[in-house]
Amino acid sequence: AIAMFESTMHISHCIFHDNSSSWGGALMIGSNSNPVFDNCLFYNNESTFLGGGGGAGLSWENSSPHFVNCTFIDNHAVDDGGGYELELGGTTTFTNCIFWGNTAAQGASIAVGTNERPSALTISFSDVENYPSVNAIYREAGCTVNAGASMINEDPLFIDPAADNYRLSQINARYPNVGQDVNSP
Repeated sequence: AIAMFESTMHISHCIFHDNSSSWGGALMIGSNSNPVFDNCLFYNNESTFLGGGGGAGLSWENSSPHFVNCTFIDNHAVDDGGGYELELGGTTTFTNCIFWGNTAAQGASIAVGTNERPSALTISFSDVENYPSVNAIYREAGCTVNAGASMINEDPLFIDPAADNYRLSQINARYPNVGQDVNSP
């Protein structure tokens, strides 16, 4: 769907679904790109190449994307990062996001790799299936994962996933900001 290099852009309220690519099913963010994605839905995307990764997206080469209020659901990577993969010195931030039903050989939701340059992930106020297991967020040696007490692993209770309706049917009372617009009153 999108490949960007040396780019800065803001993408809001978009749906990325049924995309397939060797690397980064819906997104390939490379070479010093710094995009912001807010309120986007990524579902049923696939990375098909063994050695590639990022079912919904891949960032690399010193890129620093930021995802806010995004949902990653039922994406697949043959190799690493069913929902998302970052490598080659990338730093990626997820705030208030949901990762559910994603699959990969390593890092069903997210994979943080080196490829000779360590990467860093910051994730907060997010719902990640099977977190904190190593298969939920896979981290290679030398990479950094900053995730705190604001993380949950609870069924997001989508309204009707069979009909591609991934809005939340209930808000989790313990973490009222998960899946909600952080700019709302």
